[in-house]
Amino acid sequence: MNKILLLFANIMQELIFNKNKYGKEILIDTIYTTEFALEEGNVLPNFYTVVYLKKSQGSIKINHQEITLKDNIILFIPASQNVDVVRSIFEEGIFIFFEGEFLDKFFNEANFIFKFSFFHNTDQPLHLIVEDSQKENIYYLFEQIHFEIKNFRNDSEHLIRAYLYQLLIKTNRLYTYFYPKFNAHLLTNEILLRFRYELEKKIKQHSDVQYYADSLNISRVYLNKLCINFYSKTCIQVIRERLALEAKKELLYSSKTIAEIAYELHFSDPPNFNRFFKQMTSYTPKKFRELSN
Repeated sequence: MNKILLLFANIMQELIFNKNKYGKEILIDTIYTTEFALEEGNVLPNFYTVVYLKKSQGSIKINHQEITLKDNIILFIPASQNVDVVRSIFEEGIFIFFEGEFLDKFFNEANFIFKFSFFHNTDQPLHLIVEDSQKENIYYLFEQIHFEIKNFRNDSEHLIRAYLYQLLIKTNRLYTYFYPKFNAHLLTNEILLRFRYELEKKIKQHSDVQYYADSLNISRVYLNKLCINFYSKTCIQVIRERLALEAKKELLYSSKTIAEIAYELHFSDPPNFNRFFKQMTSYTPKKFRELSN
């Protein structure tokens, strides 16, 4: 894949963004599906990916979500999530790869990318089927981003950011329409945006509500209230679900032992990890790994 530096880690292919491919650091790149080629079926990108597939077949697995590929489907692939493309057939479409910092710089707002829950809310679908009335409008933005990158000029970076911003807002509107339980007010709640950011960065080290409340300089009670209002879940539920997702990733895509995973996720011992995982999934870690192979 000529847009990305490929490295190998454990049993998956780690994809690392090539920031200076165009002679300056622009933190975004695109390819057509005809250019898409991987040496392994399981990949771990360290960047965000949004894909418009005009024609596609098979399926793709993003962490625990198995998505049936169809024509005119948009995929939202979060950073640092495992992606299985073994059964994916990408016939026609455009991939956009970018780092969250690409938008942060444009809006002078840290963590701007966390306004879009289709990249960070683990219980939301990571795909969207585009209706006929929206196809040309949405795909046009993909094409414009691709064109500006391939014909890069001094002012292209500003246009690319503007197009990407439009694309994310428009797809967010469609997403909210098709998945009504998605809460659009998350776009405006600064505390929850910071909470999601901290959760993504620190979930392996911290799974207690107090840590996140302290990092946000608010009380546990207030953070819990926000989570209930916006997610219809308690704060500890949100944290435990994210921790369970991290555990699934390790069980599915690494060769680490269950004990190694338990200690890496800061459980006191493997039996404690086993109990937690079974509560969250109804399976022991060993059974989950066996069923997934």
